[in-house]
Amino acid sequence: MFLAITPSQFNIHHIMLSEKTKNNVMEGGDFYRLYYSDTFCSSNGLFINFSFKNVCIEKYFNKKKCIFAESSNKNIIHQLKQIEKQILKRAYNEQKKTIFRIEEQLNQCFSLLVLDIRKVLSLLASKQPSYCVV
Repeated sequence: MFLAITPSQFNIHHIMLSEKTKNNVMEGGDFYRLYYSDTFCSSNGLFINFSFKNVCIEKYFNKKKCIFAESSNKNIIHQLKQIEKQILKRAYNEQKKTIFRIEEQLNQCFSLLVLDIRKVLSLLASKQPSYCVV
């Protein structure tokens, strides 16, 4: 079971980061483990529940691509970009160039889904699509 918050529930003060760890996958890279902790619980990672309007799911190599209309989703796009910026600002010092990968996808009006497509299709059928950024 995963617990998720909505974008409006996000609080940067509840983000905790581990010490920098060497990335064994990307040469010369490092990463931080992210924890979200409030007065009720702590979680390994952050799951954000949100909905897009006017979506189209299409096959993209071995994944699924969720394409969405920017005009129908301006508010949620803005909220997700702000969350990414706040987290990365907290993680990295000003000397390092920050790359906003979530923002890049949102600016192109698509996101690659890593969820089980059966769950996504089930959510679409219920007319309440929800996705988690992991």
